[in-house]
Amino acid sequence: MSVETYCRRTVATVVADEAIREAAQRMEQDGVGILAVLEDGNAAGVLADRDLVLHAAEGPRFKVSDALSTPAIPVATDASLEQAVDLMVRSRLRRLLVIDGEGRPYGVLELDDLVRLFGREIACLSEVAGAQLPSPSDSSAPVAEPTVVGRPATHYSKEVVALRSDVPVQRAIEEMKKQVVGSVVVTDGQEEPVGMVTDRDIALRIVARGEDPKVVKLSTIMSSPAITCDAMQPMEKIAETMREHGVRRIPILRDGRLTGIVSYDDLLVVLGEELHKLGRAVARDVQRESRVAGAEEMRSRASEALREAAQQLGELGEETARKLKEEVDSVRSRLRRSKD
Repeated sequence: MSVETYCRRTVATVVADEAIREAAQRMEQDGVGILAVLEDGNAAGVLADRDLVLHAAEGPRFKVSDALSTPAIPVATDASLEQAVDLMVRSRLRRLLVIDGEGRPYGVLELDDLVRLFGREIACLSEVAGAQLPSPSDSSAPVAEPTVVGRPATHYSKEVVALRSDVPVQRAIEEMKKQVVGSVVVTDGQEEPVGMVTDRDIALRIVARGEDPKVVKLSTIMSSPAITCDAMQPMEKIAETMREHGVRRIPILRDGRLTGIVSYDDLLVVLGEELHKLGRAVARDVQRESRVAGAEEMRSRASEALREAAQQLGELGEETARKLKEEVDSVRSRLRRSKD
């Protein structure tokens, strides 16, 4: 499978010497979160909405080239998905700029695209496995252990960055930089979640409009109401809530109080680790069966060769044949015992 087949063909571009405000407006206009940056007609890198957030306080005329944090690490259209994934891992990137044979932007390959692709393949494997499971009425069927999605949200929730709705956006930017997160939970005076502010909110509602983050309050740009889940809800339910509301982060409540947050990335990391363990277990099982099958074949061949040799001994002298036959029978006996 090549990158060309699975990348997003439409790629929005911006010139390196344009202002970040114009780049943010381009993102809003095209409904994208990334732009391919061009310099002298060549790909200079990829600009994400988070790059704009990190420089939101620099002023609307701050240039794209100065805000660019991701260097140009392109991948060719004929590269394999395996090569693209390896490049993402080695370069610690969530997205790759895909270029054609002449070095021009062709598309963008994002981590989310790969998740959807591999998700379909995993779903197919799940159907194959499910088709061979015992029927529900079979009392001998093993009881399944809790899966990733079956565990409560507390298993995955992490420390959350929460700010009151009346603080300036600049404070949120500083906390997002410091904690290396892409969102903050906005709370009221009683620390109850009332909304969310993400890096995209800041890019489109502050940078694109030329607003001053030191003046604008979080309440002005937050997405409201806050979509929350209870700490004891299973991850399957939380993932379903993410899908229904089109969000990637869910604040977690216990007894109505904010205790953490679960993100799409958190679920992906944990699921990836468990799939990796599953893959290793399957690989070990396959290798073990291959070794057993190989040993069985070797014993079978050796036994057949010794049988033929024993038959040929009859052509030798009687005493010589008797001694050699005894040795051959002894070896064959040991082979049979090793098999048992």
